[in-house]
Amino acid sequence: LMKLFQKFPLKIFEEKLPKLITVVCGALRNKESNERDIARETLSKMAVSLDLKYLPLILSELSVALYEGYKLHVRSAALHSILVALSKVYQQPAVQSDDDIASLPFERCVPAMLDIIHQDIFGKASEIKEVQHVQKRLIKEAMGSKSQDSLEIIARNILFKPSVIAVSVKETLP
Repeated sequence: LMKLFQKFPLKIFEEKLPKLITVVCGALRNKESNERDIARETLSKMAVSLDLKYLPLILSELSVALYEGYKLHVRSAALHSILVALSKVYQQPAVQSDDDIASLPFERCVPAMLDIIHQDIFGKASEIKEVQHVQKRLIKEAMGSKSQDSLEIIARNILFKPSVIAVSVKETLP
């Protein structure tokens, strides 16, 4: 369906895309593991075939759709799946200046990705994993944590020049 949407004029495509991402992220809420696997794979394929400028939309919708309980584990697994898929095709662009770094779509998404990972490692998801041993058998995403692997993928794909954060801090200083 997304391939069809990509053939539409850009305005129509950008109008329809959020709804499509919402539907796929909604499927990640399903209690059936197989349904979540299909939705996660679909979301990863969408992230790869879309321009990286749409990655913030995907991350935002993941955070909105998967915000509590077992969904926190599913959200982290979905982020990891997206990062694995993107890492296979992503090439760091050549950067000429610090201003170019701030405009890189992957770099701009790092804070949102780190927020999801931080919540998985230190937040409510971590507490749930420690407390609810029984549910781990029902939700396979709760069995382990892919957050450290996600951090590694992010580290391999960001530029280690003055980061976007450093550039933005520099702009806010008097």
